[in-house]
Amino acid sequence: KKIGGAMAVPLSKSELDFALQALRVENVRVDGRALTAYRRLGIRFGAKHGEVEVNFGPSRAFAVCSGEIVAPNANRPREGRISFHVEF
Repeated sequence: KKIGGAMAVPLSKSELDFALQALRVENVRVDGRALTAYRRLGIRFGAKHGEVEVNFGPSRAFAVCSGEIVAPNANRPREGRISFHVEF
């Protein structure tokens, strides 16, 4: 089963109990951070127009955005088109 593009892996009862105990009793997340602790956020724009790198704690993502303006189809002069392409 996919959730947000990622495969969902079912947790065992012991894994679920461990996570819930950490949250409820010890007030810490499984990775050791306090419930109120946040991860450092970083945003860095690339050398080229439309490039950006986002850091959220140890996680990193790099994105490139580009656009193009073209004449609409003669049959539908008031309609446009937008498309997205994603690569992992």
